[in-house]
Amino acid sequence: MLKSSPKGTSLSLFVSTQQLEDFYQSVDFDEIDLEGSIAIEGVDPCPAEIPTLSEWGLIAMAAILGIVGFIVARRRMVKA
Repeated sequence: MLKSSPKGTSLSLFVSTQQLEDFYQSVDFDEIDLEGSIAIEGVDPCPAEIPTLSEWGLIAMAAILGIVGFIVARRRMVKA
């Protein structure tokens, strides 16, 4: 019995031991021709984009952090 989710992202195969024994007894593996290919396609499980900063965003963030760090360091020097 095959089951799959609505989007086709998972596949489960339930086979009993007796079914496997019957299958292997009925198949002559010497006469099987293994040619061809199998393509399995699915849906990307996590299509959400990961937010990142652009090059200019990184430059602006570094500048802001530098200014804040300078102000904090200067305040500590004045108190001492």
